[in-house]
Amino acid sequence: MKGNKKFGAAAVVAILTVGAQGPAQAQEKKNGWQVLSDTLGEMSRIMLEQEQEKQRQKAEAAERKSRSSSSSSSSSSSSSYGSSSSRSSSSYGTDHRNILERMNDDVAALSRRAQEQARMEKEERDAAARKAAEEAAAFKAVHLRDWGSWSTTTVQGVPVMEIAVRDNACEDGDILQVAVNGVGIFRGEITNTPQKMRIGFNRGTNNIQVTAVNGSGRKGACDYADQNTGEISVSSIAANGQVSRTATQTWSVRGGAGTQSNIVVEAQ
Repeated sequence: MKGNKKFGAAAVVAILTVGAQGPAQAQEKKNGWQVLSDTLGEMSRIMLEQEQEKQRQKAEAAERKSRSSSSSSSSSSSSSYGSSSSRSSSSYGTDHRNILERMNDDVAALSRRAQEQARMEKEERDAAARKAAEEAAAFKAVHLRDWGSWSTTTVQGVPVMEIAVRDNACEDGDILQVAVNGVGIFRGEITNTPQKMRIGFNRGTNNIQVTAVNGSGRKGACDYADQNTGEISVSSIAANGQVSRTATQTWSVRGGAGTQSNIVVEAQ
């Protein structure tokens, strides 16, 4: 027989196991049992054809032997062939039943494992949803507030102030951008060590804008909730160049990249 194929229960188990370990999609799960049924049917057909081919070859061999032998030898050969054919057919039936029984056991075991895996995945999803709901309920956003009038030393008539930003929580790789009156003065990762900048302010109203560039850098043993936390300080500078007055605020806003907060400072 051309294209002779041999299948066994172990081969089917290997195929099903690989399929079960892959990323199963909903439609694939629905079609899985149909694929299994088609596979079993194809295996049964091939095994039956193989057995029929063996019997045909034996029959041809017996016929050739019969023609070259005497009548008594032919009769004896025919009887022997009939007995051998009966034993072979009986053996085939037993083997076929054993294979099908093993296949059914394997399918049942795979079904149980799939159900257990689905149950565990559902429990994980439910636990994650409960945790997210608890975090959302406990989270309270803290936004930056306006500051009032501010006196500082002027350099050539320009008020000079110092701005410092830092991460006041776990250092998880947050990236921050700071602008004063629309001009960027800082962009980078903030740590617990303050990043300090001295700049000239306008007389009157000044706007300090803080923008979260990312939600979390996912560094260190930190809580990676999608929120940005930090601290900003604004200080006036005395005539000797030292800090003379400092006001500090913290923020904690959820929303990840693009979150913005503002401080308005009135410089005299």
